[in-house]
Amino acid sequence: MNIQKGCYAGRTETGFPFSCPSGQDCYMLHLLREDGEYWIHDMHYPMKAGSGILISPGTSYLFYCSDGSCNDDWICFQPEKGETLPFSLVCNTPFQPDDFENCATLIRQLLKENNAVHLPPPARLNASGNINALFYVLLNHLTAACFSQKSRETISPYLQKFQLLRLQIQNSLSEEHTITRHAAEFCMSTSHFQHLYSQFFGVSFQNDLIQMRISHAEKLLQTTLLSMEQIAEACGYSNSTHFFRQFKKIKGISPARCRKVTFLSKSEESYNDKNICS
Repeated sequence: MNIQKGCYAGRTETGFPFSCPSGQDCYMLHLLREDGEYWIHDMHYPMKAGSGILISPGTSYLFYCSDGSCNDDWICFQPEKGETLPFSLVCNTPFQPDDFENCATLIRQLLKENNAVHLPPPARLNASGNINALFYVLLNHLTAACFSQKSRETISPYLQKFQLLRLQIQNSLSEEHTITRHAAEFCMSTSHFQHLYSQFFGVSFQNDLIQMRISHAEKLLQTTLLSMEQIAEACGYSNSTHFFRQFKKIKGISPARCRKVTFLSKSEESYNDKNICS
């Protein structure tokens, strides 16, 4: 994860971005210590102290608080190429973490470690590893908060249904999944379905589905001996050529190269382990 900027309880010279009509080029996690209000696209969200929100890249928003200052905890970050956020994590919709202070402390630790990234090695290497570990813990806290009862009471009644749908798709990637099909299951128009999906998860349905399929393909390439055609089919691709092109576009390497690199790495680790043992 790349940290761009942030603040712990207002203790920073970097100003909080109150208004972004065109959105930012990163994610922003905002934990409120005082009451405030968000306008995201055409939705208005009054928010209480102790609540939080994760704004996705490119999302237009406006934030207002009564005293015109921000003494909250927030952090702007961007995943590395190939990294993805948890599928059950909800963007652009308020949530209510049960462990608010723990999440705030993790933000403070992340900002502290990020300052060490600019130091000479080995401090720099240690900081990078610590940042990834801390983000893993923080994202797990946020995922749990999105499913909590408190959050479900304050957000759209459709959210839980969309979360379950997303998990069902993740577990049935070999099947055909279309906007038309799932919108009909929810008895809503395709445009409304797409709007809610993007609002909840910060990504379009189609792009999210592609990311799920390619991530699953990468896992199968690294952990199984299935043929390329079998992997393509298991990930919902009826055309292997289309699978190869889409994989390379997203991952930057071909499926065959991905598998080769994985097995070379495992062979090297095995060789090193044998030398250590001997």
